[in-house]
Amino acid sequence: MDAERNDRLRRTRSSHTAERGLTFCKVAVFVMFLAGCDFQVTIPGPVADSFLDSPEAAAALVNGIERGLSESQNKVGFQGIVIAREEAAAGNPGNHGHNVAVRAGLLRAEDRPAVWATAHRGRWIAETGLARLRLSLGETAFATSPLAARTFLYAGYTNRILGENMCYAVIDGGPEQPRTVHLERAEAHFTNAITHAQAAGLPDLATAARAARASVRLTLGKWTDAVADAQAIPDAFKFQAKFTGTTELENNRIVNANVNEPWRALSVYGTFFEAYYPQTGDPRTPWTRNPKVPLGDGVAIPWLIEQKYNPNRRAPINLSSGREMRLIEAEALLRQNAWQEALVKINRLRQGLRSNHTGQPLPLWEATTADEAWRALKLERAIEFWLENRTLGDHRRYAENKVPGQLPPLFDMTGRSLCFPTSQPEVDTNPNIPSK
Repeated sequence: MDAERNDRLRRTRSSHTAERGLTFCKVAVFVMFLAGCDFQVTIPGPVADSFLDSPEAAAALVNGIERGLSESQNKVGFQGIVIAREEAAAGNPGNHGHNVAVRAGLLRAEDRPAVWATAHRGRWIAETGLARLRLSLGETAFATSPLAARTFLYAGYTNRILGENMCYAVIDGGPEQPRTVHLERAEAHFTNAITHAQAAGLPDLATAARAARASVRLTLGKWTDAVADAQAIPDAFKFQAKFTGTTELENNRIVNANVNEPWRALSVYGTFFEAYYPQTGDPRTPWTRNPKVPLGDGVAIPWLIEQKYNPNRRAPINLSSGREMRLIEAEALLRQNAWQEALVKINRLRQGLRSNHTGQPLPLWEATTADEAWRALKLERAIEFWLENRTLGDHRRYAENKVPGQLPPLFDMTGRSLCFPTSQPEVDTNPNIPSK
C-alpha cells in the first residue's frame, strides 16, 4: 500500500511539474512575442488651433457652437428659474443645487461664476466661429453656407441669453456696458441669419431667426419692427435648444437635477403654478407627486415634480415660438391702449388648449380695465415661458419700464435680483472693470 501511495504521489508531482513547465513555456513564448512587437505610443497633444480653420472642420465647429448655446441655456436657466419664482430650490447646494443666496432670490458676484463663464463662452465661441467660417469657406461660399446661417442664429441666441439675464454687457475683457449691447448684437446676428438662411434655401431657419429678432426688438422697444417680424411667424412654429442623454453636460439640467437619480433639486411648491395647475389643468404647466419620495433631497419641502420636461433628459427647450409672437402682438396693442383687442388675442391662445383634467378649453382671462389686461398678458407670458429661461428677463423689463398690471403675490419680485451681476472672477481679472 505504501509503495502504491508513493507511486501516486510521484505521478502527481510529475504532473504538476509538467504543468508548471508548460505554463512557464507559454509565458516565455508570450514574452518573446511581445519583445518582437513595437508597442510605442505617440501622444499627439492638443490639436493645433489652425485645424479649426479647415473647411473639413466646419461642420464639427458649428455643432460645438450649438452645444455651447444649449449649455448657456442650461446654466443660466437653472439658476434663473428659482430667482424668477418659477420653481423652488429643494436640493442640497452642491453640484445640482442652489445656495442660500439663490434660495432667497439673490444673485451675487461671488456666486456661481461658472454661470457667467459658460454664457460668455457660448457667445465667444459663436462669434469667433463666424470669423473662422468666413476665413475657411471664403466669402462666396460663406454667403450661401447653411453652416454660416446656423452660426449667425446661434450667435444671436447666445447674445439674447446674456442680454435678457445679465446686468451688464462685458465683451472680451472690455468695460461694463448696458445690457442692451448684447441685444443689439443679437439683433444684428439674427438679421444676418435671415439673409444667409434665405440664400442657403433654409426657410425654417430664417423663420427662427425672424422670431428671435422679434423678441429682442421687443426688449429694445422697437415695437413696429417687432410686430412686423412677429406677424410673419405661424402659431405652430417652434425652434428649440437641443439636449442629449449622452453625458451630464448634454442633458436637460432641469431634468437631470430633479429626476431622483439621486437629486431632487427643484419643486413647484410655493410657486404660482402649485395652485394654478390643479385649478386649470393647463397642459403647459404640469406637475405631479411621488408618494414614495415626498420631500426634496436637501430642504424639507414637498417635492412637486414638474412634468413639462421630466423625466426626459433629452427634452428640448423652446427658444422661439409662434405663440410667443402672438403675445408680442398683444403687448404692442396694450401699449396703444387697445386692451380689449389685446385680450382677445391673448385668450385666443388659451382657447386652443384643453385642460389635462377635464378635456375642456382653458378658462379665459377676464378684464374690465387696461391694468387687468396687462396683468393677463404678464401671466400668460409667465405660463407660456415656464421653465424656458425667459421670465427673469420679463420681470426686469417690467420693472425698468414701469409696466402696469400687478402680478399675484407669488410672483412678487420685491427684494429679489432681476439679473446676474458681473462675476467676481471677471471683476478680479478684467482691468477695465473697477473693483467693487
